[in-house]
Amino acid sequence: MSVSNTLLEINDLKMHFPIRKGVFQQVVGHVKAVDGVTFSIQPRETLGLVGESGCGKTTIGRCIVRDYTPTGGEILYHGAEHTVDLVSLTNKALKPYRRQIRMVFQDPFSSLNPRMTVYDILSEPLRIQKITHNRNELEDRIAVLLSQVGLRPEYMRRYPHAFSGGQRQRIGIAKALIVRPELLVADEAVSALDVSVRAQILNLMKDLQELYNLTYLFISHDLSVVKYLADRVAVMYVGRLVELAPTRPLYRKPLHPYTEALLSAVPKPNPRKRSERVRLGGDVPDPSNPPGGCYFHPRCRYVQERCKMEAPPLRRVGNEGHMVACHFAEELDLQGINPTKQATTQLQQE
Repeated sequence: MSVSNTLLEINDLKMHFPIRKGVFQQVVGHVKAVDGVTFSIQPRETLGLVGESGCGKTTIGRCIVRDYTPTGGEILYHGAEHTVDLVSLTNKALKPYRRQIRMVFQDPFSSLNPRMTVYDILSEPLRIQKITHNRNELEDRIAVLLSQVGLRPEYMRRYPHAFSGGQRQRIGIAKALIVRPELLVADEAVSALDVSVRAQILNLMKDLQELYNLTYLFISHDLSVVKYLADRVAVMYVGRLVELAPTRPLYRKPLHPYTEALLSAVPKPNPRKRSERVRLGGDVPDPSNPPGGCYFHPRCRYVQERCKMEAPPLRRVGNEGHMVACHFAEELDLQGINPTKQATTQLQQE
């Protein structure tokens, strides 16, 4: 992928949290939450980032918005005028880029200040970024945005406790969009919502993406949601990417055994059509003490001796932009699902 067609480029990103013990809190080890991740996101693309809980998905999102300062690697933001490495910037230098990259958090109940009205919540980013201080302009801008996210403009005088979970998430999305960003990091944006509300929020995000020419990094553990929204999907396991591909090829024909296991757990719309569930043995490795070779080899049913000794690099396989970290990807015959048919059916049911 050429740089001109890239909005965000992550190279060998690492986020290691120190383990401290004893009276003097000495560092005795590190939790490798993110351990050498590389990928890029194109403008107006939706990249889905999936994996089990604790695999490092949210940590990547927080590194991108610089809630965390990465241990190593690069986060290159290709702006209209120049390219900048967000990892190397100070908090003061980051301020203009916090306007371009915003985050939607998982829990709509805790991500909004209960002591502030919707007007105060949405106007705060505009004041911090010094976009406007005129009260009439603020009210007009907030009223328009509330209408676009499916809420009435008069709701701006209410407090968060007066809204349902779905309405609060709409406010959270509005808070992220109020400064007109280019990239939105959505961290489990619909996982805390009722099933009946999820489809509404997903459709809203699609509409807003077209309206504002947004780019999404959509973080989720729910592959049913990701396949409806994402253009490409990246699969994480214990801090590393194991597969990255366009949505249709990845769901139809996965190349990594871990991806096959995740896809087999996706609920089927027709209960009469059951497929064999791939059940992984053992436990997820400890990120502070991962196994040698391929991190997935203790749970892989296709494991060979090479997997235990040599860590597979993320490499291109085929001509569909399919990347996989598996020594034997070309030799395995793994089972997937039909992403388009299943996503449409489930969305209609919801």
